[in-house]
Amino acid sequence: MTEAHLDSDLIAAYGERRLSLAERAEVEVHLATCAECRRDASAAAILIQSERRRRRRMKAAPLVAVAAVLAMVVVVTDPFAVIAPSVPGSLRPGVEVGREGVTMLDVYSPAENAIVSRADLRFIWQKDGPDAMYRFTLSDWSGLPLWQTTTGDTTLAVPDTLALTTGEGYLWYVDVLLPDVQQATTGVREFTLGH
Repeated sequence: MTEAHLDSDLIAAYGERRLSLAERAEVEVHLATCAECRRDASAAAILIQSERRRRRRMKAAPLVAVAAVLAMVVVVTDPFAVIAPSVPGSLRPGVEVGREGVTMLDVYSPAENAIVSRADLRFIWQKDGPDAMYRFTLSDWSGLPLWQTTTGDTTLAVPDTLALTTGEGYLWYVDVLLPDVQQATTGVREFTLGH
């Protein structure tokens, strides 16, 4: 799958969380190495979230097929800039993961696509060197950043003052730039806030 591009139906199924764990893992492996498909998946995620919000407001209109919507997507130079604004000294998720010197950090909590209660919400990731500084970003499903912070720790809890909505999906990632100029990231991760 890593040589050919993902088709719009597969990207739509991925964005709507209709894939099995094995299928999802295969798509994520491809997305890690294909900037064009990452752009398409990012655009689809923004459209899917926009449609969910519209349906909540309207409480009527059926879900528009994401494959049809993708055909009308306005070309965005870098859709990952919505999820990860360019920050000097950090790696944005849109950067090619296969480049030399880029390491993927393991994530321990929350599990990918987990439903997590506010009381249990802790972000825990792999340490990457004794002097590493980590830039944490939490955003809503559309990619709008809700909270960013920099820390030397690998465990983080969101502040009580940050309003999160039960039942909503959120995206998060951690980027690190080590003193020896090596880059690492967790990549963009998802969770849903439960009761």
